[in-house]
Amino acid sequence: MGTITTALYNYEAGVLRALGNSMISLLFLIISSILNVVLDVLFVVSFDWGIAGVAIATVLSQLISCLLCFIYMRRNFEILHFKNEDLAFNHSLVKEHIKIGMPMAFFQSFLSVSFLLVQSALNTLGSNEIAAYTAAYKMDSLMMQILAAFGSAISTFTAQNYGKNKFERIHKGARSCIKITITLSIIISLLVYFFGKYFMLLFVGANESNVISLGVQYLKITSLCYIILGVNFVIRFVLTGVGKTSIPVIVGIVGILEIVIRGLATYYLIYPLGYKGMALTNPLCWGTSTLLVAILYPKMIKDAEQMKLKNVITKTK
Repeated sequence: MGTITTALYNYEAGVLRALGNSMISLLFLIISSILNVVLDVLFVVSFDWGIAGVAIATVLSQLISCLLCFIYMRRNFEILHFKNEDLAFNHSLVKEHIKIGMPMAFFQSFLSVSFLLVQSALNTLGSNEIAAYTAAYKMDSLMMQILAAFGSAISTFTAQNYGKNKFERIHKGARSCIKITITLSIIISLLVYFFGKYFMLLFVGANESNVISLGVQYLKITSLCYIILGVNFVIRFVLTGVGKTSIPVIVGIVGILEIVIRGLATYYLIYPLGYKGMALTNPLCWGTSTLLVAILYPKMIKDAEQMKLKNVITKTK
């Protein structure tokens, strides 16, 4: 029931980023997170509401972040003030949003299905392996969030410059973003390689030496491939930023490819090699999908530029 608050916050934060302001939405998110912790303690410890209290605290804190964003937008951006004519249903705008948004939603759904295949194999390995993977995968999740943030940034940057026909700035921005993500990936990889044990100790007791060892093994293998994942995010989000009409095709192909690769890895890596095969599965998927989008990227970005120029010429005439 409270999912609408998450959707509203993401919408508002996206609008603020498009207007070049990402700090305010971050500030409100931090306030919301702190409030969530306070309400958790209040509802669970003081009011004894149990699991329901945790859920209510989450929804309330998200709702407050939505309201804060809305108030800020109303006070600081006149362009965002709604008028009666803005409430009219616009088929073309709805179609455009669906064209760009739904493929990304389907992609995430494909990813979830592919992870189920891996999870089924993981459950056969043993409790130590499951505990190690669960803890170590949090690093992958954290890294994905960081890289996705840079992907969101380059998508907004690309869309802004695409609207102004500044194609060279798009290429320059993409190159800069790739350099940033590669540098960040190398730093994280070095930290994981030398301090992976301490990361595992955040989630596992010091006496669980076998679990820690397995987790560090996973971290060392996957962290070396964060560079590939970073390049993948940049390329995909640049294409999203130019609104390329072929994006649904690419997302569909990449999503299906993820399922196929993880399915094959499940039976030809995880079952034969065990936990080591599990650690190799994600990097294999990242590498395959990155290779695909890298091959398609030059033609697609060129087509997007030509289409934009053609539209400009048509409107001028």
